[in-house]
Parts: sequence; C-alpha cells; structure tokens
Amino acid sequence: MFPDYDYLFMFDHSSGHDRQRSNALDVSNMNTDYGGKQPHMHDTYILREDGYLGPYPRVINVGMTQHMTFQQNDIGPFYFTDDQKESRKYDTVVGKIKKMRPKTILIEELKKKNVSDPKGSLKKLQSLCQENNIPISVEVDKILEGWVGKPKGMLQILFERGWIDPSKDRKYYTKSGKKDIYGVTDNNSSLEHLLSNCDDFRNELSMLQWFGMEMGITVDHTPICHAELSGEGIEYVWGLAKNHYRHQPLGQKRKKETFKELVRKCLSTTYLTKDRVRQCSKRARSYVCAYFQHHFCAENTIDSTMDQTMPVPVQIEKMAKQFKTHRSAIDFNFRFISHLVKTTVSEEG
Repeated sequence: MFPDYDYLFMFDHSSGHDRQRSNALDVSNMNTDYGGKQPHMHDTYILREDGYLGPYPRVINVGMTQHMTFQQNDIGPFYFTDDQKESRKYDTVVGKIKKMRPKTILIEELKKKNVSDPKGSLKKLQSLCQENNIPISVEVDKILEGWVGKPKGMLQILFERGWIDPSKDRKYYTKSGKKDIYGVTDNNSSLEHLLSNCDDFRNELSMLQWFGMEMGITVDHTPICHAELSGEGIEYVWGLAKNHYRHQPLGQKRKKETFKELVRKCLSTTYLTKDRVRQCSKRARSYVCAYFQHHFCAENTIDSTMDQTMPVPVQIEKMAKQFKTHRSAIDFNFRFISHLVKTTVSEEG
C-alpha cells in the first residue's frame, strides 16, 4: 500500500525476541576443535579485511565465502599431520561401547511387558527393567569422528581468518583465554573473545530480525531497560488495561467465564479507544526523542544537563540505575497511567 516508505518495527529485549536461528553464528555453543555437540552454522561472506581478518597468515581473503563445516575438498584441520588428515577424514568404527538406554525407551519396553503405569526416576525404571529381564544398556559402535561434514570449531575458523599466531603452541589458545598470575585474562589467547569480535559474529541477526529482513522490513530493539520505547506505546497500553482490571470488583474475577469476559473488556476497543492509544503512543515517542537527544549530546560531548531543548519526560540515566530488568509501565510511570484511568472513570461516570 505504501511502497515509498521503509518500515521499522521496534521490540523490547526478551528471550523470545532475541532468540537466535538454529544455524546462527554464535560462539556460545561452539567447541574449540571440530565435531562433537556443536551447531552446524551457516556460511559467511568476508566483506572486508577490517573486522574479519587477522594479522597472521590466512587461507580466507576478502570476497570469499567461509564454510563453517569442513567440505569434501578441504585439506582438514591445520593442527593435524598429513597422515592424520587422510586417516581421519571420515568416521571410523574403532570398537564397541555400552550405552545406557534412556527413560523413554525403558518405559516403552516396560509397557510391552504389561507393567502397569511405569514411571519414576531413571534408577527406579532400571530396577523394574531388571526385574522383568529387560536390558538397561545396549552395545553400540565406538566412532572415531572424521572431519568431513563436521563443524570446524573456533580454532580452525580463526586460523583460516588469520587470527592464530603460527609461532605459538596450539595449547596457548583456549576457549576463555589464559590468565596471568594476577588473574587477568589475555584476550589474545581467548578463542571466544577473538571470534565474538569479528563483525559477522557480532552483528548476527536474531531470528526475528532475519524473518523481518525476508519480509522486507527492519526489526530493531530498544535499549536495554527501556521497554517503553517499543511498539508505539504498547507498554503503556498494557499498563492501562492492567490498571483497569485491578479496579474491577473481585466478584468479576472468581469464575472462569466472568474472568475471561472481564479480560476481553479490558482489552477491547471500547476501553482502549483510539484516543487513549494515541496518548500512549505520544508518551512513547517522547521517550524516543529524549533518548535520541541524550545519545546525540553524548556523541558530540555536549552536557545534556545544560540542554534546555531536550524533551525529557523522565531522567533516563536515573531510570536505568533504578530498574535492571523488564518493567511494567505501571511501575515506571504510574502517574501517567493513573491520569488516564481517572480520565476514563470521569468519562464513563
């Protein structure tokens, strides 16, 4: 309908909004070496040298795509000898090991033996299985993991980018980094630090941002501890609805049907009218203006306390210190919500 406009949707910080894609570039779940239980991350494109590539010899250059898993034609982990690269290219069976069967399998086996309602701890289920001659473990192949098709791990990815000093022993690099006698971490030895500071890892899109980009819109987050900036005043709208609910008689909240009807009424356009929603939106926009002005003053070394033009509905820095978690609009702006409620009562009266 409006092709000349760009669309920006603002969300507050939460575990749902910040959730990563399953193949996201994320160092938190990566191993030091290849394979093991780590995600298969998507490939990445090296846009420029600064922020991507290190000062040491590398195999990846600007304009190339770096695969996060080993390909068939790769030469293998750089820390392997030539013989190891060839002999450990594919998974190899090196023997047998015993593996304990999980609870779900034990319950299924017990049900097949007509054991009534098998449940409880793993230890209890194992005892029931032994009483009914059901094996609690199985023998499986012991696999020596090959590198083809496996996630590369942090060490290999950083080596390919030129962040690994060839003059240092491999053991110099650890996941979190070496500490000196004073307990200070040497960030140059921390694989997590080196990789998380690469631009593609640092600027990885969340799942919400990715799907927004696929739809042709931009998704952004509010500053931490400032949820009131998001959603055109949605936090205030929620606060208004909650406050209205709290003012209703307890009798309307006891039965399921009357409770649901009351919630519908509190969230209906009859109560949350266009005018009230716009007042909430106006309040949220004033916060956006205040935050922008504060950021502008900080970037240009201007004393924001002396700037009389800054539309400060509240003192942003004071709020940030007082509240460290997600807040309800009732908590951080009770006076504004109460004013709307009083206006509503007088109009309905």
